[in-house]
Amino acid sequence: MKMSLLVRPIVFTLVLMMFFPIFIGKGLAQRDPGLISSRNYVGIEAGLNYTWLPGSTNYYFGFDWPFQSDPNQTVVQKITLINPGSGIGYQFGGTLDLSFTDFLGLQFKLQYRQHSTSSTETETVPPDSLDVNPGTADLQKTFKTSLGMLGIDALLRLQFVKESFYGLVGLGFSDVLSDGVAIHETILSSTNNSEFLYLPSGQGTGLTEFDIPSTKTNSYFNSTEFHAKLGVGTYIPIGSNGWVLTPELILAIPLTSWESKTFSDEYAANGVTPPKMWYATLSIALKFPFGAMSKAEAAAEEKETPEKESQKYADLKGKVTDAKTGKPVQADVTVTDLGNNSVVTKTKTEPDGSYDVKVKAPGKYSVTADADNYLFGSAYFDVDPEGRILRGDHDIKLSEASGKTRLLVFFDYGKDELQRSSYPELERIVQLMRANPKMKVEIAGYTDSKGSPEYNLDLSKRRAESVKTYLVRQGISDSRITTKGYGEANPIASNDTDEGRAENRRVEFVVLSR
Repeated sequence: MKMSLLVRPIVFTLVLMMFFPIFIGKGLAQRDPGLISSRNYVGIEAGLNYTWLPGSTNYYFGFDWPFQSDPNQTVVQKITLINPGSGIGYQFGGTLDLSFTDFLGLQFKLQYRQHSTSSTETETVPPDSLDVNPGTADLQKTFKTSLGMLGIDALLRLQFVKESFYGLVGLGFSDVLSDGVAIHETILSSTNNSEFLYLPSGQGTGLTEFDIPSTKTNSYFNSTEFHAKLGVGTYIPIGSNGWVLTPELILAIPLTSWESKTFSDEYAANGVTPPKMWYATLSIALKFPFGAMSKAEAAAEEKETPEKESQKYADLKGKVTDAKTGKPVQADVTVTDLGNNSVVTKTKTEPDGSYDVKVKAPGKYSVTADADNYLFGSAYFDVDPEGRILRGDHDIKLSEASGKTRLLVFFDYGKDELQRSSYPELERIVQLMRANPKMKVEIAGYTDSKGSPEYNLDLSKRRAESVKTYLVRQGISDSRITTKGYGEANPIASNDTDEGRAENRRVEFVVLSR
């Protein structure tokens, strides 16, 4: 083993490790099926590889022949192989899996690989000119190589097929740490009982038998290899703590050849393409999670958190009826959190038109009822931290499809800019008008009696215009929408109380034609 050969992969490994802390942390983790939501892993790996040398017949190696007069002399020797050979080796090492998301991550491996190849050939060899009995001999030559390589892989991991499988694509780097060549030569037959043959180095030796003992040498490939790597794997969960076995099958596609500069010169001088080693590996890694909680751990933490235990809830209750007859209407009910404009739940009213939905406190919620042959209607709930409902009549009166409905839209005091909590209601109008392309409507604005009539009239018109502007921006034709401000006219409740004034401050959606 040469120390110089250790330097490159170790330096490469240390450079990559400098970036590891960037990816480590809760949430940056790899998904595994059923057990955990997201995790990172570190583990150990072992497996087998199958190696082959296709596409060339001429190879140059550096040999230290043990029988030379100078044992320290290295000979660069060309050996012609009809069948370059293949063989099975092994590998072991460590692996680190990190993730950006549940579907995308990086995998790093530091591993030692032992490769081997072999080939057997037969050739007819003429005796040396010094042989006293000219003739020929048939020689069978068995050529074996063994390579020990230290490498590091950096692979992009892509999740697919419902979490259980993943694809790998990336780059592998390795350096030869130890190598060896063994040549076993046997004379199968000869025309003259030849006792003298050339060995591949060009050095001759006399023989008393046809069977030549194995010639073991030290050979130096002295190479650096880069491989493009493609692979697939899967997860096998172990227990409830998130450990996994991850079988992986990887094909390594060579990007560089074995040879050092010395061998490169020989290949170039002889016009020969340098050999490239291909290999496939099947390995299994035992990986230990870190950086995220299992589902069981997360559930336990949720139970133990005081804030979770003290969570308050409120019951949103009301009744959906026909605006004219007062009879109950069975309707679809949608509950929306106006804090983030997300749908909390969907349900249906009871046969008597009632609804009862539990929500978290505090919060601001809308409850919208939809029924066939009616315009939708909405109610507003303001829930305090103790789960108390602060204001409002929460019965919803539905008008016929050609009637009108009060819109659940919100403005700052004395302003005409729509608050974001108005968007869920406005989107319902957009969908309704898209589904009924001939529908024409009026947006009517109203205020309470505070302020001068002139101010109230202007404010109500500006608020109606804000609703129209939103609808037009969503693609509804300007010609289908009329706006009108009514100011403090047509109150629907008393202006003597805060609750009544809140009812009177409203925007209505009136269907003019369908």
